[in-house]
Amino acid sequence: MRGRERVLVRLPVRVPARGAYAIGPLRLRAGDWLGFTQSERTVALAPEVTAYPAPLAVRDRALASLRPLAETATRRGLVPDPLRFRGVRPHRRGDARKEIHWKASARLRELQTKLYEPATSLDSIFLVNVASYEQYWIQADPEAAELVVSAAAELIRLAAAAGRQVGLVTNGIDNLTHERPRSALGRGPRSLTRSLEILARLGPYAVGAPETVFLRERGRLPWGATLIIVTPRLGSGLANAAVALRRAHHRVLIVSVDEIPAALAAHLVVQGVSHDLLTPRERSAAV
Repeated sequence: MRGRERVLVRLPVRVPARGAYAIGPLRLRAGDWLGFTQSERTVALAPEVTAYPAPLAVRDRALASLRPLAETATRRGLVPDPLRFRGVRPHRRGDARKEIHWKASARLRELQTKLYEPATSLDSIFLVNVASYEQYWIQADPEAAELVVSAAAELIRLAAAAGRQVGLVTNGIDNLTHERPRSALGRGPRSLTRSLEILARLGPYAVGAPETVFLRERGRLPWGATLIIVTPRLGSGLANAAVALRRAHHRVLIVSVDEIPAALAAHLVVQGVSHDLLTPRERSAAV
């Protein structure tokens, strides 16, 4: 190289697993082409490289939950909830007679149609449980935790690709900050990247029982948001929490690695909570 010239060197980096890696320090060595003179310098650089979770060939099992029925069928919006009256608007041709607000029409001397809040929103919030057992302090199952992380990452990608707002809540611990991370609800590449970075750095140990952590977030969840619970296995505590979230006007889907006990599965169906399992093929794709 001549003076003031620059060269760009690309080096492939192989990482053994998902996570955040600090690359550096950088050691530079230069000399003349005959080898008579050499100089060496160490540059204190520590760029962080994030390895996202391995792809998992999950089916779009959240399709019905992530895409509200009315939107996919008519492309006109969300399902109105007749229990959540919002206001009135001028009557239009084609409006149902039963939706006319007669008192408001008499007061305004013009036909008025009732307006309702939507029953289901475009928000998709993923509740990721890394605790392998109901007693969350028991030693973790690394293989089950990896399955949960990979499945959650794939489902988040599907939701973001469908144009949904996505958010993430977990009871796991960030391997770098040693805190419980959280991704605020948002749409676009930035929100997707934030969720994937959280999953990449998530450890297999939990800060608390999933039902405790998830129910604590209940007041911060948008009305009607779709909740996707991804868990290694389903116990009675987490099942009851899912039912409580369903009663709080959320559409709830549970994706479990382990088989769900028949009694719990029947209870969830009665309460309107959907559930699904990772198939053996999907399990093998993540390990």
